[in-house]
Amino acid sequence: MAQSAEKNIKERSSLYPMFSIKEIVDFINEIVKIGGKRVSINTIASVLGFSVKTNSFRAKISTAKQFGLIRGSNGAVELTELAKRIVYPVNELDTRRAIVESFLSAPLYRKIVERYENQVLPSQDKLSNILLLEYNLTKSAKDIAAAKFIENAEQVGILKNGIILLESDENDIDSFEDESSSKDSKEVSENSTAESKEEVLTSMEPSAYCFTIPTLSGSVAKVIIPQNVTEKDLDFITLYIENMLPTFISNLKEELEK
Repeated sequence: MAQSAEKNIKERSSLYPMFSIKEIVDFINEIVKIGGKRVSINTIASVLGFSVKTNSFRAKISTAKQFGLIRGSNGAVELTELAKRIVYPVNELDTRRAIVESFLSAPLYRKIVERYENQVLPSQDKLSNILLLEYNLTKSAKDIAAAKFIENAEQVGILKNGIILLESDENDIDSFEDESSSKDSKEVSENSTAESKEEVLTSMEPSAYCFTIPTLSGSVAKVIIPQNVTEKDLDFITLYIENMLPTFISNLKEELEK
């Protein structure tokens, strides 16, 4: 009897966003079209062609609340001030800040970001297991939650090259509406004449510095740094090289062995 009773107890997971933040912003815009400061959940479901009892609709309401975009009880919701900053944008910078703030409003997301800020985020499989073992998500929820976190972090622009970065250059803001993700950096690889081993840091041209690494074969490997680089840029370059160079070298070795 005890075992039978245990099977009948449905495993419950900690809350996690089940939709992308862009999907939820679209959902919020649909609520705005209905009109009124406070809108009943029944009305929202009816207008959008859902049933209030369906899991997908309930999940959208839950995710919108987790992202801090709606609030309410007794069967009705209203937009938060944070949502209004996104729905009624004043400028691109404030909209982006509001979107990042919305992302961090989800309790699970804030915990993950606080843990991995300025670090490489674990792979999706490993993150999934971490969510199961340390954040009380169920086996059935962990994979979806991990995938959605990565999707959302990339969508709001805080996951770059696998690293969680909250601070960003305000002069380089990607439009939230542009879903095409830009590839951050391209490798510059060029064979050139050997340079002096003593000249480790040299000015290549007015706009760049070159860090040279002599090889046993006599050629030279180069890392090119822009002259107008900031201290924050250098910290990021250091972090990126520490985490990504071993993978790059491993892949290169595999190519050479073919």
